[in-house]
Amino acid sequence: MYETTAVARLAGAVALLVSLAVWGLLSVLAAGETTVTTWALGLVVMFPVSALALGYASDRTPPRAGSEHALGLAVAVAAVSVTYLVALAVDFPPVDALVGATPLELVAAAVGFALLTAALAVVDARYIERPATAARLEARYIDDPIGDD
Repeated sequence: MYETTAVARLAGAVALLVSLAVWGLLSVLAAGETTVTTWALGLVVMFPVSALALGYASDRTPPRAGSEHALGLAVAVAAVSVTYLVALAVDFPPVDALVGATPLELVAAAVGFALLTAALAVVDARYIERPATAARLEARYIDDPIGDD
């Protein structure tokens, strides 16, 4: 889906935010509220999910298909977890806003981050110029062997 490694990593990081927004929405629908523990538990669940995604993507062919996206997700999980723990330790006021999120705010966040992921895919496909490498030329030839070469 993504050919540029930086865009794929950024999309992986944004995928974490989509996942956390959906996690919070499910928590609100099931329990009626989100708490500090809700978000911590969401991050704890994402650790093995990101490790599994990274392991799965490393075994795919071609070798890099999805691995950069999974790497972005794994790095984002680690970074957001540390940031969240520090924010809790210093009693950072935006944590209270996160804990008191309404279902509408969580849906808006999930949709917004999903649209950002889609926009990254469009930018990567249309607006980033890539040099014609041997692998790219080979893939193009396999897709269209009688092309206008």
